[in-house]
Amino acid sequence: MQKEKILYSSSVILIIVALLNYLGGQFYWYWTYRWFDIPVHMLGGVWIGLTTLWLWAHFSHLKVVKTFRVKALGIVVFSIFFVGISWEIFELLGGITDMTDRGYWPDTIGDIINDSVGGMFAYFLFIKTKKPEKGPAIIKLGNSIH
Repeated sequence: MQKEKILYSSSVILIIVALLNYLGGQFYWYWTYRWFDIPVHMLGGVWIGLTTLWLWAHFSHLKVVKTFRVKALGIVVFSIFFVGISWEIFELLGGITDMTDRGYWPDTIGDIINDSVGGMFAYFLFIKTKKPEKGPAIIKLGNSIH
């Protein structure tokens, strides 16, 4: 049941991001309100994080409690940087932006940071709601494991 809630939440966030991006382009909000891309990137980071964590949870068995959080964090960090950098490359190749534009690098770095903030929110939400299955108990007695 939790997996479906994560997927549902991810889908709703994607719709919100798409709607904000469309409206931001149509009404020039990206250019009128310099801060407008901050929440869009944060929500995009939440969407990326939730979606990749849902895919991971859906196609794997989360049995080891000790490594669960570390693996989830690694997946979020990798996916955020992969998608965020890919998006910035897409903007360059599509002529949406140019490296010679004034403020290109601060804006790009800010976008990736905002993506990361959203991704970390998704990570904390995921580990709070998703509990891995507990494997068999291992009891350590002296020098041997039983």
